[in-house]
Amino acid sequence: MKFWQIVVGHSTVGATEVAKIKSKLLPRLAILLAVAVGLTAVAVTRFVRPFRVRPPVTTSPEVEPQQPRPSSGTSPTVPLVQAESVYEGPLGDFIVGPHQGSDAPPCPRPLRPAKNEKIIASELYSPIFGENLEGFVTECADGKIVVIEIYGKEIIGRGYFVGKLIAPYEAPRHQLQLLTVGEKPAIAQLPPPGLIGGLRLLVIERFSSSNQPGVWVEVDDTSKSLDAAAELAARIMGVRP
Repeated sequence: MKFWQIVVGHSTVGATEVAKIKSKLLPRLAILLAVAVGLTAVAVTRFVRPFRVRPPVTTSPEVEPQQPRPSSGTSPTVPLVQAESVYEGPLGDFIVGPHQGSDAPPCPRPLRPAKNEKIIASELYSPIFGENLEGFVTECADGKIVVIEIYGKEIIGRGYFVGKLIAPYEAPRHQLQLLTVGEKPAIAQLPPPGLIGGLRLLVIERFSSSNQPGVWVEVDDTSKSLDAAAELAARIMGVRP
């Protein structure tokens, strides 16, 4: 076989036949190549966004309006009101201690719901709390009730304490006010200026002694005025404000 002969199947094809085959195949290959290039161009056009020249800016860019400077001329980034320190320490008959609480008499566990008759018979009970408190008040394992607290529009309550009474208030000194309620010493945490609600009032109804625990009365987280809160505390104690 000569080098210019091609074997197809079991037949030998000469140069003339090869030329004929090429003449038939080349147009088809050209068509297939053109189709492939066209499909590639379509694919590129569909999935690659063309580069665009950004037109020159002819208008001024939008700028957020600046806040007017304070009349005093100070920079707006400087706080006008500096953070005030929270008072902590003795104040009158109280100790102001943020996130603290007074010591209570021993209360053996487990706690259990107190019966309504037991609640009403307690020294801590007041008709202001309501007539049916069963399910809202617990008693110690020895049957003693050490606190009654009622949660509603505000928190009102009465409880025992031993030692010095701690007011768990968190406020600067100028928001703490000493007063008397029904001739009993009291302390109030006033809301910040301009805010309504959050007034807290704590009264020492009875001081703690070696013979018996003290009794506190609270009106807490109320939107009442100080006078109205003091009147409510006095009614809980059963005395006139």
